[in-house]
Amino acid sequence: MLNWSIHDGKSKNLISIVEDLINPFKDKSYIVSMDRFYNSIDVIQYLSRTKVGAYGAVMKNRAKMTENMQNEINALEKHETLFYVSSDHNILFTIWRATQKSFIFCQISVKIYEEK
Repeated sequence: MLNWSIHDGKSKNLISIVEDLINPFKDKSYIVSMDRFYNSIDVIQYLSRTKVGAYGAVMKNRAKMTENMQNEINALEKHETLFYVSSDHNILFTIWRATQKSFIFCQISVKIYEEK
């Protein structure tokens, strides 16, 4: 663990908290693991712009899913998995169902691994 913060849900927005936490590590090709309280599509996109990789569980309400995606997810049977890739091929969104549905975002951009 390189950095941490306790979030009260009121004093700062999510992007500001993540920005403070990763500031010393920007543009260095680090990869951040987050729990569902910090992760969102907005956070993954922000980290992509700062050349910081990321993955972790995400709350369903932070996934910004289309209606079609929601319908496909609602139809998932036990032990089935769905994969979605963003149009820029930078984010992988995985949903699987064991007893309940689980949601994971992962930044898959190879750009963060390129040598300067």
